[in-house]
Amino acid sequence: VEVSTPKTAKKKYSSFTFSLSAEGNYNNILALIDSISNMQRVVSLDIISINRKSDQTGTIQLSIKGTSYFKN
Repeated sequence: VEVSTPKTAKKKYSSFTFSLSAEGNYNNILALIDSISNMQRVVSLDIISINRKSDQTGTIQLSIKGTSYFKN
């Protein structure tokens, strides 16, 4: 996680970048994506990768890289 602070005093927010990896069935992954989209903070998702595991168990792999913003 990287935290950046505004370079000028005029900006009233900071941000941090994050990476998230998860595995689960379709409903678990959908619930995680839903909870991220309903967060109170502004979140920008820069990269989203969804893959099916090759072992035929129905497991899905999710990787997300993004930025979250918050007021100072």
